[in-house]
Amino acid sequence: MPKRRDFLKSLAGGSTLVSLGRLRLPVAEGGPTPGLVPAQGTQTLRDGKLYQSPKVFFGADYYPEAWDESRWETDLRMMQDAHFNVVRMAEFAWARIEPVEGQLDFSWLDRIVEMLAKAGIQTLMGTPTSQPPAWLYQKYPDLYPVSEQGLRYGFGGRYLYCFNHPALTEYTQKIVSAIGKRYGNNPAVVGWHLDNEFGHVTRECYCKEYCEPAFHKWLQKRYGTLDKLNTAWGTTFWSQTYSDWAQIPLPRMTQQQHNPALLLDYRRFWSDTVVGYMKYQVKLLEEVGAHQFTTHNIWGKPDLFAMARVLNLAGMNFYPAEGWGRLEDNGLGLDTFRGLKDGNFWVVEQRGGRPGSHNETLEAAPGLQRLWAYQSFAHGADAVIFFRWRTAARGGEEYWFGILGQDGQANRRYREIAGMGKEVAALAELLQGSTTNSQVAFYVDYESEWAKTAPDVRQFDDRRAEYYRAFKRQGVNVDVTGHGRDLARYKIVFAPMLYMLNQERVDQLTDFVKAGGTLVLSFRSGVKEWDNSVVMQPLPGRLRELAGIEIAEYEPLLKSDPEILEGAIPIKGVAAPFAGLNSTGTIWADILEPKTAQALVKYGKKFYAGKAAVTLNRVGKGEVVYLGTHLSREPADLLAAWLVKERGISRNLPVPEQVDIAVREKAGRRIIFVMNFNETAQTVNLPHRFQNVLAGREVSGAVTIPPLDLLILSEG
Repeated sequence: MPKRRDFLKSLAGGSTLVSLGRLRLPVAEGGPTPGLVPAQGTQTLRDGKLYQSPKVFFGADYYPEAWDESRWETDLRMMQDAHFNVVRMAEFAWARIEPVEGQLDFSWLDRIVEMLAKAGIQTLMGTPTSQPPAWLYQKYPDLYPVSEQGLRYGFGGRYLYCFNHPALTEYTQKIVSAIGKRYGNNPAVVGWHLDNEFGHVTRECYCKEYCEPAFHKWLQKRYGTLDKLNTAWGTTFWSQTYSDWAQIPLPRMTQQQHNPALLLDYRRFWSDTVVGYMKYQVKLLEEVGAHQFTTHNIWGKPDLFAMARVLNLAGMNFYPAEGWGRLEDNGLGLDTFRGLKDGNFWVVEQRGGRPGSHNETLEAAPGLQRLWAYQSFAHGADAVIFFRWRTAARGGEEYWFGILGQDGQANRRYREIAGMGKEVAALAELLQGSTTNSQVAFYVDYESEWAKTAPDVRQFDDRRAEYYRAFKRQGVNVDVTGHGRDLARYKIVFAPMLYMLNQERVDQLTDFVKAGGTLVLSFRSGVKEWDNSVVMQPLPGRLRELAGIEIAEYEPLLKSDPEILEGAIPIKGVAAPFAGLNSTGTIWADILEPKTAQALVKYGKKFYAGKAAVTLNRVGKGEVVYLGTHLSREPADLLAAWLVKERGISRNLPVPEQVDIAVREKAGRRIIFVMNFNETAQTVNLPHRFQNVLAGREVSGAVTIPPLDLLILSEG
C-alpha cells in the first residue's frame, strides 16, 4: 500500500497504473484521478451558501468497516463496473476510529479512501457522531436521552445522546476536529455529511439535568420576564402561573394535555438546539481548515428550512415504497428538499433494496428501482447515493436490504443499478448545471405546522398532497417555498392551512397578491397568533381582508358524511371553472360570508346550504382563492386546470395517470423526464420533435413508454 504522502502526490500528477493486489486501477496522466475535483478553496462552510455540484454523482453508502479488508477490492471492482463516482462513509464509525478513549485509528479509513480515489470514486465523509461509542456512555451514563415518559434510554439503539450534555460538546469537538483535520484538504473527499438524521424522533430529550435548564435559558432569552411569558401562555387557566423559571416543565407525559404554548415553544427550542449543534460541527470543520461543502440528510421535527441554512447543500433520504405513498407524494418529497435551499440537492440515501424488517415491505418490481432513482434526478438531485452497498449480515438493520445481499454477489438489483450507472455517466454532461424552474409553489411554514395539535387539524397534513397531484396532473413543475423567500417569480402560490401567522408573513403574501400573484388559502388558516393564542377577531384572522371573507361558523366533517358542493353562479370576468359542479368536500366546512370576495362553489345541504364554500377575491393586480373545505379529486383538478390556464402557465406535456413529468433546464434548453409508474405501457403525444436522449434519436407524435420505464427528452 503506498504511503499517504505518495498517494497525495499521485493525485497531483501520476503516470502509471497503481497495483492494489489483483486490482489495477488507473491514475490519470498529469492530473487528479479521473473524476476527482479538487476541494473548492473559496467555499466557506459556515456561510451556508448553495453549493453547485461540479458534476453528477452516482454511488452508494458504504460501510467497509463491517467487512474484512480482503473484500474491499471486489467491492471497488463492482462499483467501477456500476459507474459509481461517490460513496458516503463513516457516519457510524466513531467506535472503529476511536475504540478506546484518546486512541484514534484512521489507518483503515485512510486505506479505503485511497483505494476509492484510485478507482475514480470520491468520498462524502461523515462526521461520526450519530452514535457515540460504548466507552463514552460508560464514562457518562447520563449522556443517554430521556424519553417523554421520563425514562432514560439505554445502550443498544442509535441516536442515543442528549444534545445539551456538556460531554457531547467536548467529545464532538475532539472527534470532528480530528477527522476534519485529517481529510479537510484531501481532494479524494468531496464533502462532509454531518452526523445522520438529526431530526430522528428518538433524538428528542426531556432530561432534567441538561435540557430543562437549557429550555429555561431559551425561554428567558425569548420572553425576558415571567410576566410576559405568563401573559403569552395564558397560564391563569388551570392555575399554571409561574413565579420562578425553574417551575416550568419540559412537556413530559402528563395526565391530560400540556398548554399548547408550552408545546410550541418546546418544539421551537428543540429545533434551535438541533440547528445549534449542526452549526457547532460546521464551525469545528472550518476551524481545522476543512473547506469542502457540508450536507446532511435533513428530515424530522426541526425547522427544515433552518437546518438547510446551516448547510451548503440540502440532502435527503428517499425511500419510496408500495403502501408508503403514491408517486406524486414521492415527487412532493423531492420538490420539498429542492426548495430548502432554492436549488439542486443530493439524495444521500436512495432506496437500494427492500426497506424495513423481513415482513414489512414488498420487493420492487424489475425496473422500479431505476425509475425511482431517475425520479430523484428529474426533480433536481445532482447526486443519487443508494443505501446501502451491501446488506448487513448482522446487527440492527440486517433486513434493511442494500444493493447487494448478504452474500455479496451480483444480483438483479445490482445489474439494474449498474445498467443505470452507465446511462447516468452518458447523461452527466447534459444534466450538469441544469436547474428546475417553476411557476407554481406550495408554501410551508414549520412553526405553523408545530402549532397544530388537534386531530382535526393534523388529518389535513396527509391530504394536502392531493392538491399537489392536481397541479402535477396539469404537467407543471411545482416548487416548495416558505417565509422569507422571493415569491415574485411564481404565478400561483398554494398556502394551505397557515394555522398560525404573524404580520410579517401576512405582508409577504399580501405583497405577492398585489403584484399580480394568485394565492390559494384553505380552511383552518389564520386561527392562531404567533404566540399560539387564538385570534380575537373573526376568522381567518389576519387573512380576513386579503381573502375578502369572514367565517360565520365552521363544522368538522371528520365524523359525518361528505358535504355536497355545487358550482356557483358564474362571476363577471371569470371563467366558470365549477359551473354545473356536483361533488363533495371532506374534513372541514368553513361557512364563508363574502365581504369583497365572490362565491365560486356553494354548499348544497345542511343548514348552510347555499352558503359559500370556495371564494375568489380580487386584490391589487392579483387574486385570492379561499377553500372552505377539502375538495375531492374532481373539483381539485378543475381548480388546478383553471388556475394554470388563467395564469398562462404552459403545460410541459399532457399527463397520463401514474406518469410523473418533471423538467430541468439548462441555457434555455428543457430536459423533460417522463416516468411511467404503471405496469402497463403508456402513450404520450409530443407537440413537436424532441431528442430521445437514452435512445439517441429524434421522436415526435405519439410515443409509447414501456411499463416502469421512462423517456428523457431534450429540446434542441
